[in-house]
Amino acid sequence: LAPAANAFKPASLDTVDAISNVPPDIRGEIDKGFPWPSLSPLALWVLGSAIVLALSLTRVVRFQRWLQRSAIAPPDAWRREATQVASRFGFYKTPRLLVVQARVSPMVWLSLKGLQVVIPAPIFSSLSPFERQSALAHEFAHIQRRDPITRCIEWAAIVVFWWHPLV
Repeated sequence: LAPAANAFKPASLDTVDAISNVPPDIRGEIDKGFPWPSLSPLALWVLGSAIVLALSLTRVVRFQRWLQRSAIAPPDAWRREATQVASRFGFYKTPRLLVVQARVSPMVWLSLKGLQVVIPAPIFSSLSPFERQSALAHEFAHIQRRDPITRCIEWAAIVVFWWHPLV
């Protein structure tokens, strides 16, 4: 049984014995290990946050440019309906309507020009006036609840906590 006991000798002792027999010039190379760049956790976090911020800002800028290129003037009937719905919400100014020819979901978009409601023309043109007003009321409810501000806070949390699995 004695030889079997030596088989379970801790690996660290074997490693120390093996390294002590290595010539000093080679031992220095072994001690260095793999040449990973030495980054502190703070530096990794800042680098990750910068990457997440850059990627998300790139997407926002691309979407904003797409909106500017593809937006058309809303029909007068839609503009009147939006004004009626905005007055029911107590808005002193009707949010700007951006009509696009793409099949996207209606949404509230916060840009440097202020709050804008993106309206997909293919979907809105097939709706009745009551259905259009209901869709506009839904989007205006997002504005009234200040959801775009909440979304900006969420965005900041994603940039800061990019490493967390729940983000």
